[in-house]
Amino acid sequence: MADAGGGSGSMHVLMLPWLAFGHILPFTELAKRIARQGHRVTLLSTPRNTRRLIRIPPDLAGLVRVVDVRLPRVERLPEGAEASIDLPSDDLRPYLRVAYDDAFSHTLSGILQEPPGPGRPDWVLIDYAAYWAPAAAARHGVPCAFLSLFGAAALGFYGPPEALMGRGEHARTKLEDLTVVPGYVPFTTTVAYRRFEAREIFEPGLVPDDSGVSEGYRFGVSIRESQLVGIRSSAEFEPEWLRVLGELYQKPVIPVGLFPPPPTQEVAGHEGTLQWLDRQAPRSVVYAAFGSEAKLTSAQLQTIALGLEDSGLPFLWAFRPLADDETGEATAGLPEGFEERVNSRGLVCRGWVPQARLLAHGSVGGFLTHAGWNSITEGLARGVRLVLLPLMFDQGLNSRLLVEKKIGVEVERDEDDGLFAPKDIAAALRRVIVEDEGEEFGTKVKELSEVFGNDEMNDQCVREFLRCLSEYGTASSNRDSSISGLPPTQLPLLRPQSPPPPAPYALPRHRPAAALRPLRLLRPTPSRATVRPPPSVRSASFALRPPAPPSAPPPSVRAGPRRPAAPSVLRPRLTRGAPPSAAGRPAARLRPPPDHAAPPSAIVEHADLALSGPPGSWPPRASHSVRPADSSVEIQGGGWLMDYGLVEEEIQGWWTTAGCWWTTRPSPELPVQVSNQEPNQHKQATPDSRFQFVLSGFNEAKQVLGADSSAYLIPEEAKQVLE
Repeated sequence: MADAGGGSGSMHVLMLPWLAFGHILPFTELAKRIARQGHRVTLLSTPRNTRRLIRIPPDLAGLVRVVDVRLPRVERLPEGAEASIDLPSDDLRPYLRVAYDDAFSHTLSGILQEPPGPGRPDWVLIDYAAYWAPAAAARHGVPCAFLSLFGAAALGFYGPPEALMGRGEHARTKLEDLTVVPGYVPFTTTVAYRRFEAREIFEPGLVPDDSGVSEGYRFGVSIRESQLVGIRSSAEFEPEWLRVLGELYQKPVIPVGLFPPPPTQEVAGHEGTLQWLDRQAPRSVVYAAFGSEAKLTSAQLQTIALGLEDSGLPFLWAFRPLADDETGEATAGLPEGFEERVNSRGLVCRGWVPQARLLAHGSVGGFLTHAGWNSITEGLARGVRLVLLPLMFDQGLNSRLLVEKKIGVEVERDEDDGLFAPKDIAAALRRVIVEDEGEEFGTKVKELSEVFGNDEMNDQCVREFLRCLSEYGTASSNRDSSISGLPPTQLPLLRPQSPPPPAPYALPRHRPAAALRPLRLLRPTPSRATVRPPPSVRSASFALRPPAPPSAPPPSVRAGPRRPAAPSVLRPRLTRGAPPSAAGRPAARLRPPPDHAAPPSAIVEHADLALSGPPGSWPPRASHSVRPADSSVEIQGGGWLMDYGLVEEEIQGWWTTAGCWWTTRPSPELPVQVSNQEPNQHKQATPDSRFQFVLSGFNEAKQVLGADSSAYLIPEEAKQVLE
């Protein structure tokens, strides 16, 4: 494939970052470092994000191509919102994910269909959100790698991919599971969430949002289906956690370096800020900033302000005003008279500031931060002591790690509600800046700055990462070649115990029918080329919903042509490839009965049905149809599965409400729970149970567990959600 050192055999890497400043910027920095090794990079972005974030040096312009992807209009997504910072409230994030999934998956599909040549990538490098990308890349024979912008400790705490997806022995099934160190960690550590943090993390990590899947599911599939994993870390900083990840993932885990952004030379509008810093004593100033993602409450902002005031220390605050949840307009947030009282020793900067440049200034001695991984790398690269106030995501885990390594102090907070007082802020700041203990922190931080800020060391990590990509793609015999960056005695712990399997096809998992409110794209989805499906069917979808009023047609059959059918028979008709989807899944359309006089008691809408066939063959079985009573749910065409569509648009490469998903794996691994017809009553399927779906006219819907020879085996761990 490619020579990692560049030259005529250089690689082409396609990058798909998530639409957040803290994701786009490190992807861009890595793109530039890859290009400096002589390789080509295509970076997918959006027009607005390109204008405000991405700066490619002229000498790399021929190697780094930025492709602007226009997002579709999605209901509830504000006009012009192209990054998480543009959203006035966090509950709008799922709609940005819907737009991202739709637009970026289409763009990826088009790039992958390029004929062999300069435009076709050798590797796809994805962020956590692009969980559909490994399947798309595999269909075109292109390997996929996952780049974690979390550190190794946070990712190690989250566990194997199955745990992130809410499955397996390490799945977190209750909130308390997030507050203890996992049993697979072989050393003593304090890296775990506190109770108030776990409460914020638990539901978003496991419960599907309006994009159709949870954030944990995106993470899990992205990691599981990628051929290798890159971690934004180094073996000098987190060797023990990198080894944990190698054991958990059983695939190559490679530290790609920390690559903090270099101090910018653009200081227009901030000359006065730099002059103010010039007048301060060395290492005396606290720089306070809380990233682009966290949205502080009014109470938190006021407490931080009063804490800075009470500390008695000079400070520079990169202040982001509160935004109104409805309008997105800035509102007041500082205590009355605050700026007047601290005018002689404090500076409040609104809007963007050159953070890397400010942290590198000799008068800055402490960094009050939310403990985001980007900010940590910037602060430690500049040798600045850290005061940690974690707010969301991985930040609590990062904070525990830094305190454990004695390179940071965490602000004291209430264990149950996370509240903190001005005195807690002031005490933590004085501890690292004024008190004797601060000298110890300063010594350790200075030592680590030789790791975080060492450009040659970071570039060496990038070269090793590129070498692994090159060797993996050149010959399978090299796929378990050694991963540099750790001492030789530790290298085997970063390699899989067996060669990586062929790339499986991603298996999206949808929500229960009660939560299925398909998001309507306000522009049509472009058609896709027909692609032959892989040899095994893994899962289809099914659920029940309340009946429609007698006078109205069943809502679940809105989409699709009306064709003659026997009265009171609900029968999906499935045809190969018409209309086709990107994954080669044929769309099934429900044919509504002509007579709607008798209202149904339940309408088929969504299910999880596990099927499998012999690997390497298609179709897995000749033809199967279950025909009890006077109606049936059919499986036609040797294993094609039913697709119940409520809308015509496609989102994320499959029909919105349900769909057929395919994989090359010979046996499915989904958990199964089968419900009987009485509400809230369930039967647990045994490993060898066989079952079929039955609709007796429109009068009832039930599942039959039996030994019908034409049914497929239900795996022990398949899960069925019925409403």
